[in-house]
Amino acid sequence: MSNNIVAVMAKHPQLSKVKTRLAETIGDKKALQVYKLLLESITENCIPTNNMSYQLGCFITPTEKMAEFKKLYNSFAFYSTQADGDLGVKMFHAFKTILENRKAEKALLIGADIPDLNSKIIENAFIQLSSNDIVLGPTDDGGYYLIGMKKSNKCLFENISWGSSLVLESTIQICQYNSLSVGQLETLSDLDREDDLELFPELVKKMQ
Repeated sequence: MSNNIVAVMAKHPQLSKVKTRLAETIGDKKALQVYKLLLESITENCIPTNNMSYQLGCFITPTEKMAEFKKLYNSFAFYSTQADGDLGVKMFHAFKTILENRKAEKALLIGADIPDLNSKIIENAFIQLSSNDIVLGPTDDGGYYLIGMKKSNKCLFENISWGSSLVLESTIQICQYNSLSVGQLETLSDLDREDDLELFPELVKKMQ
């Protein structure tokens, strides 16, 4: 069986520490509830079934909440801590851990705020990696919900304005400059602001 690994970049669910942009309008308690539902969605929809050839792990912050997180979400194949630094530093460290320490043949990182992400999309990402150096799952706000590679490419995580609408575009440009071929998945919506809730009626129902 091939050693394909997916990892979620996740925060331990703490009041006023998660979905802060969402909390600005719906409040800290509801934002925390949304984040918990998003983590549940990942564990339900992205855990591989028997015929799927990948492991799903996670990189957690803050480090001191690791044991607590494990108790709450015990279905991941492995748990690791995120590096200190900006998002680029954290993601590069995660890829190095997966590809070098865990000896993955193909590695994907996914966000924890994409309700429509599922194991079929993840399987498709691995297929795309068979014929490309990089695979990206675009979000409709100019970012990406998934990035995958077979070798640690540090250049993809430097000089990026994280959180802006240019993340995807900048990443593709860096790939082109470095002669890295790119496969793209379907575009999905992430959940960052109150307006985004309208896109996910099933999640909103669970909030009642």
